Amino acid sequence: MAEVIQRQNSSIFKRISSLILLVCSIAIGINLYIMHSQNAQQWYEIESEQLGRSLTIQAAKLLSQPIATGDEQVVSTYMDMLNQGMFIEGAVVFDDAGVRLLDAQDNFSIVTMIKESNYEPLVFVEDIVNDGQTLGYVKLILNREEITQHHQSFNRNQLSQSVLVIILAMIVSMLATRLFYKFKRNYGADIDENKLI
Repeated sequence: MAEVIQRQNSSIFKRISSLILLVCSIAIGINLYIMHSQNAQQWYEIESEQLGRSLTIQAAKLLSQPIATGDEQVVSTYMDMLNQGMFIEGAVVFDDAGVRLLDAQDNFSIVTMIKESNYEPLVFVEDIVNDGQTLGYVKLILNREEITQHHQSFNRNQLSQSVLVIILAMIVSMLATRLFYKFKRNYGADIDENKLI
């Protein structure tokens, strides 16, 4: 009779521990999903701005010396290099009066870009300063969709890896629980046999 009660208690504890494991795994999974979503949103709002700001500051520093010396060929080379950037839709340089320095540059109108392709570009402007004197400014237009798509694919991969880790942890926990109760049952049976002797 005591053995039957002990088996029932063991069975109840197994079910309760399995339920606790399942509830904890679901809670951790929901928490990880929310964390990934919030991190992605924060990245879209903050990090994309930081990328554009850094690129614009670097472009202004790169262009300051050639503009100060009036070397249009070097300025043109640098602008071509900027326009070939990964996330850059267009780069334009202006003098201190707001006049475009190079006539060969394409006319990047933000309004036209938004009308032609339905996306919201990121626009960054930075003063070009040399020896404390403002020589002009550079304007970079970044493609928001390309920047966010790059991070979305990274975020999806990270989320799938987290889900696989949770599944692996659940499997290991279930196996450990099963081995524990199997060992306990076998060990408990040995004790009962020793008591009979």
